[in-house]
Amino acid sequence: QQAKPTLMLINLGLVADYHNLGKFIQACENSPVFMEVQEFKIETQLPDYLKQKVTLVLKTYVTK
Repeated sequence: QQAKPTLMLINLGLVADYHNLGKFIQACENSPVFMEVQEFKIETQLPDYLKQKVTLVLKTYVTK
C-alpha cells in the first residue's frame, strides 16, 4: 500500500547576488523532486546594493 502524499510548504529567506540566486533557482528547476514556487519576492539589501534579500515559498509533496 502506497503512502498518500502530503503537501509541504518550505519557507526560505536568502541573501544573495543575482548570479548565486540564478544558480539556486536552476538547481531547484533541475531537481528530481517536484517543487512549485508559491511566492517569490526580491528586495534590495542595503547597504550592499549588489545583494538582494529573497523570500521564497516552495510547495512540494512528501510521503512517509
